[in-house]
Amino acid sequence: MKLSEKHIVKIIATGPLVFTPLLIIITLFLTINIYNSALQESVDSLEKDLIALEKKAVKARVDSFTELIEYRKSIVEKDLKVRIKQRVYNARSIAQKVYEKYQHSKTDQEIQQIIINTLRPVQWNSEESYLWIINYDGILLLGPKSMRSREGTSILDLKDANERDIIKDEIYIAKKSGEGYLYDTFNKPHTTSQHQQVAFLKDFGHFNWYIGTAEFLDTAAKKQDHEVIESLQNVSRIDDHSMFVLTNKGKILLSQATPQLVGQNLFDFDNTALNKTFKRTLKEMTENAYVFVSYPWRNPKTMQLDTKYTYVRQVKKSDWIIGSGFYATTIKNRVAKRTLIIYDHYYDKFFILLLVGVGALVLGLLFSLLLSRYIRRNFLQYQEKVSQANQALQKLNTALEEKVKERTKTLETMTQELQILATTDSLTKTHNRYSIMKILETEISRAKRSQQVLTVIMVDADHFKDINDNYGHDVGDDVLRHLAHLLQTVLRDIDYLGRYGGEEFIIVLPNTPQNEALHIAERLRNTVSSSCFERTQTLTISLGVVALQENDDLNTLFKRLDSLMYKAKEQGRNNVIGENN
Repeated sequence: MKLSEKHIVKIIATGPLVFTPLLIIITLFLTINIYNSALQESVDSLEKDLIALEKKAVKARVDSFTELIEYRKSIVEKDLKVRIKQRVYNARSIAQKVYEKYQHSKTDQEIQQIIINTLRPVQWNSEESYLWIINYDGILLLGPKSMRSREGTSILDLKDANERDIIKDEIYIAKKSGEGYLYDTFNKPHTTSQHQQVAFLKDFGHFNWYIGTAEFLDTAAKKQDHEVIESLQNVSRIDDHSMFVLTNKGKILLSQATPQLVGQNLFDFDNTALNKTFKRTLKEMTENAYVFVSYPWRNPKTMQLDTKYTYVRQVKKSDWIIGSGFYATTIKNRVAKRTLIIYDHYYDKFFILLLVGVGALVLGLLFSLLLSRYIRRNFLQYQEKVSQANQALQKLNTALEEKVKERTKTLETMTQELQILATTDSLTKTHNRYSIMKILETEISRAKRSQQVLTVIMVDADHFKDINDNYGHDVGDDVLRHLAHLLQTVLRDIDYLGRYGGEEFIIVLPNTPQNEALHIAERLRNTVSSSCFERTQTLTISLGVVALQENDDLNTLFKRLDSLMYKAKEQGRNNVIGENN
């Protein structure tokens, strides 16, 4: 059937009114649908990415603190040995001074009694740790209160919990090696349980004596654990990434978010899902040291049950489990905020697109020849807007990654600060005893390996006990801080200063001959003696200067330092004594 011209004109006249609006509507529908799909995929991807980033941040935080805890636990026994050795060395030093003072004016028996009377008031370090003196015949000369009645009698029959002749073993070590460590097992005071302890013994050759002391290993470990928990409790929280520490039996040792739960046990909670999750986690940890888990837990911000994603890690050679996590609600809130921003942009663009479509419908009826060009131009503009929206999403993702990097850097800074605390004396801000001893060991090895000179200075504040007795320990602490500052003003950048203990400081002078070291020591003495400290007036120091010799080790070097220091004290204090003086 042929169309008449009337019909053709009608089609041409009405065609644009039908097909142009239909084409525009279809195009708008398809474009909006594509944009919606891309938008929804971006929102879904955003939630996954946020969870992944939060997991990464939590893992980095927990891993860094776990490594620090493992290090602190690894040095418990080493610190204990250093501590009890120094305690015995101090006691022997006191005994040596008494002997040297009275050797020409009193009998041996009188000197022995003076030494015992001098050490008795200071023999106790704690209820579990004390000094003892025994001669090589097994006679107890100074002992604990529980054995006070046996002083002056033989205790060779004393055995430890494993039926070892402990006194005979101690005598053998003291006589053969002069000093040494001994492991034994005894009951703690007021208990019936058996615990291993470490003892250190030192020969006192003048009277065929030896001096000893001991500490229980588990007591030292518990003290260290308590310090670690306190340091973690004081670590600042980042968002809701609160730290917690549990034992593998479920006991809560630390909970930053809910400190009221400390001391309780997870298995006592009425939370079946949590108990099952914890048991499953313990099982998985037999194969992996760490694991991510999720379980229902009350969100402290909303006080509602929430899904918590938690990263937990087993501390090596310990029953501790350390962990941290975040709540699903936190992620959903972040996604909701970002989604709201995205949709706000979307609705703005949609409104503009709708106006353009209406305009196209009106203009299409009047300017059909320009319709295709108009649609093409607007479509290209729309593509550009979609591209800008994707770029905005990429910027959001980049900002999130930068935030994670900042948090990781913050964690690294906190870890470095904790490591500095572990090696710095809290009072004087110089190297602590452990740190300066490690430095000295390293410098001795380096000097011997490179055949370089090495000089060590021991500094002792004169009449420091009088300052404490007359002015109080607060003034004594101020004096030590003031003294450390004065010493630092004289020392060079290559030198090391550390507090050895009490009022004693150690200065390590790498690649420094003894004559130059003596000059530095004189400057130190003059600087201190010329300074004015308001409450104690004049402050002086005594210094011993020792140069490293070929056969020296740490012990022989300190014996010579001690000898020179006492010589400086005997010569009226405020002295510098070198080995060639």
